[in-house]
Formats: sequence, structure tokens, C-alpha cells
Amino acid sequence: MLKKTVFISLICLFSVTTCIILNLFLVKEQDYESFQKMKEQKNASFATNFDLSQARKDVQKDIWFSNDHKRLHFKILCDHSSLSLQLSKNKIHLKENLQNLECFLHEIGSEQFRHFKAKNGYYTHPDHRFFSHQVQIAFYQTKENMIPKSLDPNLCFLTGFSEEMIFHIRENEPQISALHLKAKIFSKKGPFE
Repeated sequence: MLKKTVFISLICLFSVTTCIILNLFLVKEQDYESFQKMKEQKNASFATNFDLSQARKDVQKDIWFSNDHKRLHFKILCDHSSLSLQLSKNKIHLKENLQNLECFLHEIGSEQFRHFKAKNGYYTHPDHRFFSHQVQIAFYQTKENMIPKSLDPNLCFLTGFSEEMIFHIRENEPQISALHLKAKIFSKKGPFE
């Protein structure tokens, strides 16, 4: 009698275990269809375009670039900014509109830095492009290996005005374009144009 009970128990245990394994590990057609629907819904949600924005005050951006032999520090200060994020075709684009801005560009190891001032401009990411109209430009000598906290007019060797200024990185090198530039270069004897 005990042998019969053990035999029946083992058959029941084997049957229950087989049912559980078959239900857990075999993919049914209905499960596969449900999975495909969920996957399509997820892809459809990413395919839609959307925009997000954020307004900020007293913004400071410190952007560091490096290549083989040097590091570049690009610092942007502005009173107000409006940051917008756009998603389209599964790509994220950031654009920041800046108002009353001041920019400093310093190549580490160099004894000079560049200073830019404008009423507005914008910065885009991921391409790290900065663009502005009506820009005041000044180049300074410095003995420090960083952007100074205050600008000493005695260290300025170039001042100017540009209709447009574009800053971007190409092949790990910073590129600055100042269109329609009018500038004065200062020497120890005085300015000349």
C-alpha cells in the first residue's frame, strides 16, 4: 500500500512539475502577440516629437574641451536663459537661449583669454555650438592659468565688435568665427586699427 501511495504521489508531482515548466518556458502564440503589441507601443511613444522647456536665472556654464596637447575652458554667464529639449526621430536636441551674456574662452597653458559680451545668443547640444549677434570682443593677456575673476583693462590687447560670432568644435579643435569684425589692437605705444 505504501509503495502504491508513493508511486501515485511521484506521478502527481511529476505531472504538476511538467505543467509548471511547460507554462513558464514555452512561448505561446498569444504571449508573442502581446509582446509585439507592447513593443510597438513603446516604439510609437518614442517616435512622437515632444518639447520641454525651462527658464533659469543667473546661469553659469563651464564647458571643458580637451585634445592631445591642451585643454580649453569655455565659460558662459548670463542673466536669463530658456532651455528647451526637443525629441524628434529618437534624437535629443538641447537649445539654450541666453540673454545678457558674457563669455570667457581660455586655453589652459596659454597666457591669454578671450572675452565676449552680447545681449543675446544661443548654445546647442550635442554639437556644442554657440552663436550670437552684435558681440563686443576683447582679448587679454594673463599671467594666471585660469579665467580671472575681474577684467584688468591694462591687460587688454584687442577690442572689437562683430556682427555675428560662432563658436564650435571641429575635429577636437575650437573654431571661432567673427563675421564683419571691426577691431583695435593695442600695443605699449597705443592703439592702432
